Amino acid sequence: MRVMNAEREMNDEYDYFADRLLGDGGNANDCSGPVSSRLAEGTYHIVNVNSGKPVEVATAGTANGDNVRQYADTRCPCQQWTLSQNRDGTYDITNVNSGLSLEVAGADYSNGANVQ
Repeated sequence: MRVMNAEREMNDEYDYFADRLLGDGGNANDCSGPVSSRLAEGTYHIVNVNSGKPVEVATAGTANGDNVRQYADTRCPCQQWTLSQNRDGTYDITNVNSGLSLEVAGADYSNGANVQ
C-alpha cells in the first residue's frame, strides 16, 4: 500500500510519497518491508501500488464492521483516512466519512484476516 496526502494534487502524490517516505531514489513499488519514516498527521488516500486503487469503506458505509475494499478513485470521503499518531509511535487510521477506525476483525493475526 502507498499512503498519499489527500490535500496534494494527484499528479504530485506519487513523487511526494517516494521523496517523503523512501528518500531520493526510493522505489514505491517495493513491498519488502515497513517504511521507517514517520507520517505527518493529516488526511490521506491509501492506495494499492499494484492496482492504483484507493482503499475505501464499501458503499460509504458508516456502521461497525462495514467492509473495506479497494475501488476506483471517486474522491469520496469514504476513500479518505485520517492518520493520528499515538504516544507509542503507532497510528490510528480513521475513515473521514464514517469516523470509525480501520481495524482487523477480531484482532486476528492470521494471514488473510479481514480488515474492516
